[in-house]
Parts: sequence; structure tokens; C-alpha cells
Amino acid sequence: MNESSRILELRQAMHRELFKYILPYWSNKVFDVESGQFHGRIDSENVIHPDADRSAVLYSRIAFTYAASFLNCKDVSLLPKLQAALDVLESDFTDQKNGGLYWMVKADGSPADTKKHIYAQGFGIYAFSTTYKATGEEKALTQAIALFELVESHAYMADKQAYYEAFDQNWNRIDDVRLGLEDAHEPRSTNTHLHILEAYTALYLIWPDVRLKSRLDMLIRVFLEKIYNTSKHNFFSFFDENWIPRGTVYSYGHDIETVWLLLDAAKTIDDSELIIRCEFVARDVAKSILGEAIHPEFGAIYNSGRNGEVLDTDLHWWAQAEAIVGLLHVYLITQEETYLSAIESLWEAIQRVIIDHEHGEWHFRVNKQGIPYKIEDKVGPWKCPYHTSRACLMVLELTDSLVKTNQDSQSIPK
Repeated sequence: MNESSRILELRQAMHRELFKYILPYWSNKVFDVESGQFHGRIDSENVIHPDADRSAVLYSRIAFTYAASFLNCKDVSLLPKLQAALDVLESDFTDQKNGGLYWMVKADGSPADTKKHIYAQGFGIYAFSTTYKATGEEKALTQAIALFELVESHAYMADKQAYYEAFDQNWNRIDDVRLGLEDAHEPRSTNTHLHILEAYTALYLIWPDVRLKSRLDMLIRVFLEKIYNTSKHNFFSFFDENWIPRGTVYSYGHDIETVWLLLDAAKTIDDSELIIRCEFVARDVAKSILGEAIHPEFGAIYNSGRNGEVLDTDLHWWAQAEAIVGLLHVYLITQEETYLSAIESLWEAIQRVIIDHEHGEWHFRVNKQGIPYKIEDKVGPWKCPYHTSRACLMVLELTDSLVKTNQDSQSIPK
């Protein structure tokens, strides 16, 4: 089979996964018709926990998923679910007095954790921006810009070329800025800055503001010049307040996600110099990951490494999805068949050990033998449809021009 046919086959598979399996699971299992809301937790046994708290990250990512999917297919049946997620973001998560999104709310909509983490504000921007792009709803644009202004006024530190990461309800800085207990107790993280970059890129597509462009330019350069480890071809994870790296552990999933989000940002602001620099980094990181981070049997990507060796051999759902997108970007840059083969192996691994074919959705993580961890949820504060749906949609978007030039394109779903 030639490469064009292989790409078309991948495209069909990813289209089917999104519209036949992922979206129906979230629409029919996670969405509660009676309350008109999405459940905050479904455990590994597929049992719904209706009283579980809900996270701003989960709801923002749900909104993104339905907005981005509608943008692709224009299926109006997706819009009520999009609106349901947006309604909760506005009514329950938004601090009506001080602005910004709370970290967690209870099932009844009352605040459970009023922390204002910049990571969560970023996903709010991402969700509202994608909603405006998909629907043209002016309110969504207003909400995205309002969150941007809050982030800029409270978190931006011009002298550090950085964003302070976490605040209390009244926008006072707090000392513990960690996203989770597993994070290093350091003042600056790659993860938060990556998703501000991602959110600002989405906002710039619909609101090409001069100041916003300057922040994107700054963030791209910070990643290339401060966060990227040029000798090891990965990205440092944590830093002190002066961008001095703290620790040597790196995340393979974040590495490959970062390279494509950087490239996307550089293309969005149309900076040819930065595009070229990002392409070089993307190639180097992808080559390093294929040499170090791939499970020899499944072809999936491990979780983390340290000093050139695999540290955590677990296979997380989100890392597989991001690896498909990142490696596809590198394949399109290099036209090297190695990367297409790696993508195919990743998709085979996802089907073999990551997707729960009995109950639906993807397992949160499996061990190196491919056995799922029962302690992990199918739906939860971090377990959402964003990585998976976006991987499917990005395959469709990135291969669209190839489809249009292929004689079999009429049989391929758009």
C-alpha cells in the first residue's frame, strides 16, 4: 500500500473513532439528560458518580470538543451539548464578582475549590475561542477576551517573560502553584505556559490583537530558548522563578505535544523565522522520542524519561493521542516514511490496549503489559475528550489537502 492510501486509511479510522465512538460516549453516557449537565466522574468500571465534583478543566475541554467537532462536520445535534458545557462554565465556574474560573465546583454548582489557576483560565480561553470560531457567537468572543485580560493583568510578568501560575479567589498570589500533588513544588511549569500558548493561539485566530501577538512571540521564544533542552532534545518540566531548570524528568507526551503547538503558534502569527526554528526542534524531538520512548511490542509512547532513559513505562491515553498529531506534523515536514509507520503503530496500540472496546472511551493508562489500571477514571477532573477528539480532528485537518489531490477522495469522509 502506498503512503497516500495509508494516510487515507488512517483518516477514515480517526473519523470513525471520533464520530462513531468518542462523541456518542460523551453525549449518551457522560451527559445527564435529567440535569442537562455532564457528570464529573465515571470510574474504570464505567460506573457513574453523580455527586462527584467537576473541574473547570473538564468542562472547558468538553466545550472545546463539541465546538471543534461542530466546526468540522456542522452537525447541529452537537450544539445542545456544547451549550450545556458553556452554561455551566458561565453559571457555576465563573466568579461573578472577581472574574475568572474556579478550579472545582460541586455537583450542585457551588464552589468546591475557588483557586484561580492560570492553566484553567487558559482552557477557558481555548473553549470560548473555539466556540466563537465554530458558531460566530459574539458572547463567546467576549468571554475569551475577558479571561485574556484577567490573565494579563494578574499573571503576566514582563521582567521574567513568564506568567505567575496560581491565585486565590481574590486574585492574590498563592505559594502552592502545583496542578497536582505529583508535580514538583516549583514556581514555574512548562505545562501551564504550554497551555497559555495554546489558548492564545486559538484566540489570535479570531482576534488578531497586537498585544496578543507579542505575547505569542514571547512565549514561542521562551520555549525555544529557555524551556527546550538542546543537548537532550526534550523540554524541561519545572523551573525556579528565573527560568533555571529544576529536575531532570521529562514527559514524552508533553514533548511531542509541545513541538506541534509551537509550530502551530508560529504559523498563526506568520513568523517565518520562528516557523523554521520550530520545525528544526520538532524534527529533533520526534527523532529522540522514536529512539527512546516507544514500547517495543505495542508501538505506544511511554510516560516519562530521565537522562536519556525511560523512567515510567506506563502508557497514558493522552500521550498516545498527542504523539499521533506531533508525529504527523513531522511527517508532513520531512516526508520521511518512518514517521508515518510510527503513527500507524501508535494507532494500532491505541486500538489494542488503550481503547475500552467493551464499555467505550479510552483507558486512562495501562501498564507496559497493556493491563489497565483500575484506580483510574474514565471521566474525571483530567480525563476528558479533548486529547482524543483533537487528535482525530487534526488528522482530518492536516491531511485534507492530500485528500483533495487523491483520486479516491470522494469516498473519504470530510
